[in-house]
Amino acid sequence: MKRYLLLTSSLIILLGIIIIQSCNKVEDETGFVTFGANYHIINCISNVTIYVDNEKIGTLTNSTDTIIDCGEESNITKELTIGDHSYKIEIRPETGTGCTKDIIGTFTIIKNECEKIFIDYLELFNNQSDCDQSVIISPSEFQNAPNDPFSITGMTITGDCLNIKFAASGCDGNTWIVKLIDSSSVAVSYPCQRTLRLSLDNKEACMAVIGKEISFDIKDLQIVGNNKVILHVSGKEILYEY
Repeated sequence: MKRYLLLTSSLIILLGIIIIQSCNKVEDETGFVTFGANYHIINCISNVTIYVDNEKIGTLTNSTDTIIDCGEESNITKELTIGDHSYKIEIRPETGTGCTKDIIGTFTIIKNECEKIFIDYLELFNNQSDCDQSVIISPSEFQNAPNDPFSITGMTITGDCLNIKFAASGCDGNTWIVKLIDSSSVAVSYPCQRTLRLSLDNKEACMAVIGKEISFDIKDLQIVGNNKVILHVSGKEILYEY
């Protein structure tokens, strides 16, 4: 009987060691990623929302001039399994249409290491082209952004700026919020094709017809390995060569 109890105790201890080792092995197979931004240096109050592997992990609440360590209070840090991961950074103004940008990329997690991803507003917005706004690449916004009535009256491309002339009813158009949103899908053909829509949020209750022209930086719509793409914009199309 004593021999049986001793054997049973040994098996329990061995099983416990295996479980502990297994848990330690899982913990060892992870690393960290941390995100930070210096959004306080640009005169544009904005929100910076972080997605990793298509899952929202948070919105930055404090700015920083640099990332020194993982886990800093100003950053958003997440523990991940080792290997390749994707991220998306959505920059949106609290009001108006300025400081709008989508950043998409990939990174690799190394065991017990910290991958640092810094969003530099000086690089993003001080070196912008002469376009009025940037294009937004977002399937969710393509589906859900406001879609008040308007009509496109003309489109031209100058360099990497897509100039869109459009008209809608309103008082003076000063309160309109206008975005150019790409669905993020690419139709394989020659040339390849992208589908976009102009989003208009119009709260003006006047009946006058107001015309406007806005230019959008479309460099992010370029497709690697191609030198042209057809852009379908709210029922109109234009060829973008680069």
